[in-house]
Amino acid sequence: MSRGKVFAVVVFLAVAVVARPARAQCWNEDQDGVYYEAGCPTISGCDDVLPGQCGVLCPAPGMDCNDASASIKPGAPELCNGYDDNCDGFVDEAAACDLSCDSPERVGPLRRLTTDPASSNSPRLAWTGSEYGVVWRDWRSESPEIYFTRVSADGAKLIADQRVSTSNPGPYVNAIVWTGSNYGIAWHREGSAVAPSDIFFARLSASGAKIGADVTVTGAPGNQYDAAMTWSGYQFGLAWVDRRTGTPQIYFARLDDKGQKVGTDVLVSSAAAVPDVVDIVWSGCSYGIVWADVRSGTWDIYFARISRSGQVMVTDKRVTFTPGFKWAPKLAWNGSRFGCTWEDHREGTNGQVYFVTLDLNGNRDFAERPITDVNAVAIGPSLAWSGQEFGLAWNDMRSGASASMFARVTPTGIRIGPEVALSGGAPDLYDSRVVWTGSRFGVTTYGGNESEVYFGVVGCNCVDGDGDGLTSCNDNCPSDFNPTQSDHDHDGQGDRCDADDGWIYLYSTSKSLIQWHPEAGTTKWNVYEGSLSVLKSTGVYTQVPGSNPIAQRSCGLTVPSVADTETLAVGAAKFALVTSVTGSIESSLGTNSAGATRPNANPCP
Repeated sequence: MSRGKVFAVVVFLAVAVVARPARAQCWNEDQDGVYYEAGCPTISGCDDVLPGQCGVLCPAPGMDCNDASASIKPGAPELCNGYDDNCDGFVDEAAACDLSCDSPERVGPLRRLTTDPASSNSPRLAWTGSEYGVVWRDWRSESPEIYFTRVSADGAKLIADQRVSTSNPGPYVNAIVWTGSNYGIAWHREGSAVAPSDIFFARLSASGAKIGADVTVTGAPGNQYDAAMTWSGYQFGLAWVDRRTGTPQIYFARLDDKGQKVGTDVLVSSAAAVPDVVDIVWSGCSYGIVWADVRSGTWDIYFARISRSGQVMVTDKRVTFTPGFKWAPKLAWNGSRFGCTWEDHREGTNGQVYFVTLDLNGNRDFAERPITDVNAVAIGPSLAWSGQEFGLAWNDMRSGASASMFARVTPTGIRIGPEVALSGGAPDLYDSRVVWTGSRFGVTTYGGNESEVYFGVVGCNCVDGDGDGLTSCNDNCPSDFNPTQSDHDHDGQGDRCDADDGWIYLYSTSKSLIQWHPEAGTTKWNVYEGSLSVLKSTGVYTQVPGSNPIAQRSCGLTVPSVADTETLAVGAAKFALVTSVTGSIESSLGTNSAGATRPNANPCP
C-alpha cells in the first residue's frame, strides 16, 4: 500500500472521534499531502491540528517535517542543500554530500549589496536551498525601514531592493527565516513614550513579493524588542525581550504559517531574570532559547526549552559561571545537541568567542572552550551547522580595524584549522551572520564609511591543485596553471581554459614547446613564428620561412602544440601566433594593441 493511501485511511478513522474548531480557512496549508500531524483529522490541503491534540508532539520517522515545502517529505531524495529533505532527522546525509568544509577560503571579494547613499545596517540572511534572502535596516526613505533582496548562491544580486516594513516608525530588523515556500521576517519598531516598541511580522514570496499586510505580534504595555525567530516545519517560534511588567523578561509566542498568533504569549524567564539579547532554534521537537542575563551581577548566558505546544519545559538554566561580561549568545541544533556560542570578556576588555554544546535540558557536555586566537578582540558571533561541524562567524578588531572572521568547530568544541579572515583593513565591518548551504557557508555583514551591506561566500576544499598559487575557490581555471588569471571575455572562466571566448590562448609548460588552448570544435591549426625585430621594422607578422633565422611556420597541425627547440642569438626575441583552420577557412591572427586585425601576408598554403 502506498504512503498516500496509509495516511488517507488514518485520517478517515480519526475524523469521527476528534472535533475540529470551525474556521473559514487553513491555519497551516499543506504542500505535499503528507501531514506533520499524522493520525489527526485534516481538511484536504490543510494541517490545522492543535499541537498535542492527537498525542503527537513531534514529527517521527515516516511523518512530514515541513508542511510548507512540497519537496520536503518522507521518501524525498536527500539533496546537498542544507536541509533535511527526507525528514529522517539528518541534514545532507546522502553519500554525495560533503559535510565538512576543509580548507575554507573566501570566494572572490565581499560583494556590496546596497548602493543607495543612505546608511544600511544589521543584515540578516536565510538560505532557501538554492539562493539567499537578505533583509536589513535602511535609511533611504529618510526614516529607517526594512528592505529585502535575493542573492544567488554565488553572491550575485537577483532583484532590486524591496521595501518590507510599512508605517512602523524606525523599525529594527530582527530575523528572517525560510519556510520552504516563503520568507518570514520579524522586526521591532523604535519605541517612544507615546508608542512603545512592538514586534512585527511580514511574509514574502519566494520571488520577494509582499504577502498580505504587516502583522503586529505583540501589543502589550511597555517595550518588546530584539526578537529571534525560527521555523518548526509547521509554525514560527519567536522569542523576545519584553518589558510589559516594567522589568525585562523573555517571552515566547507561536505564529501559524500566515503569521497569525497561535495561543498567547508565554513568559519564559523567571522573576529573577534581567535578560537581554535572545536567540532561538528549533530542535525537531522543541524550541531552544538562549539569552544574556545580569541577575547574578555579571552578564551570563542562560538557556530555556519550550515544547512545540508552547509549554516551558526548562528555564533559567545557567550556562556560564565564570566572572566577566558575556554577550550575544547564538544557538544551532546539530540533530542531538544545541551548539551555543557567545562573546566572552572573562579575560578582560578584549573579547573572545566561546563555545559549548548543551543537551535538551541545557546541561553542558563539557566546559566551554575558546574558539578565537588569544590575541582576538572578538564581538558578535553567529553559528551554523553543516551536518558534521559548526561554522562560526564573528567580527574582530585585533588589527585595529573590524574584520569579518570565520572558523570551523567540531561538535566537541575544538576549532578545526586556523581562523579565516573574510575581510581585512577598510572598511570596518560588523554584525556578521552565517548560514550553511549544503556545500559552503554564506555570510552577511555591514560597515564602511557609508555603512553598507556586504555579502561573502566561504568556499570549502579550497586547494591549489595546479600549483599556480591560487586555490580552486578563487582560480578561474582550477585545473590549469594560470597565475595571471587573464579573462578576455570577463565570463569568470580564465583564458587558459575557456573554449568559447573566441581566443586561441598560447601558453607554455616547457621551454621546448609552444602550446595553446583550442576553441571548442577546432581540430587543425597553423603556427607562425617570427622575429620580433623584423616585425617592428616591417610590420609583417607571417614572415616567410628562411627570410630570417627565426621565421618558420607549421601548417595543418592536429595537436595543440609544436616543438620549440632552436637557440636564439644573444639579444634576439621571437613571437608566435596560432590560427585555427575549419575546412578551407583560416581564422584571423587576432588584433593588435590598437584593435586592428593583424594582416596575414604569407599564410600557410
